[in-house]
Amino acid sequence: MSVGADQARSFSWIKNMTENGAWGTGGAGRVGPPTRAEFAGFAKLLGVTPDQVGRMVVMDFYGVETLGEYSPRVHRLAPLLDQLSEDDADLLERTARRLTQ
Repeated sequence: MSVGADQARSFSWIKNMTENGAWGTGGAGRVGPPTRAEFAGFAKLLGVTPDQVGRMVVMDFYGVETLGEYSPRVHRLAPLLDQLSEDDADLLERTARRLTQ
């Protein structure tokens, strides 16, 4: 995972974060949050944008909800939707409306 994140953080940091959470609920203690410079590596690993990584950090490390009225799914898809042509966005919207009926 560290390599997949362009070594934004060490294997040990990722392991501690995965096993113990942001505030170190296990025996390993607290891990510090990633810095803004490290967001790009984590974004690459997770397949999201650096801004989305920033929102995840704020939620996980500081308990501040940043999603507003939209679900994590919507926030995950938003950058992809913004890259579509108008015709493709219209097609996707019609498909989504049809599937939710």
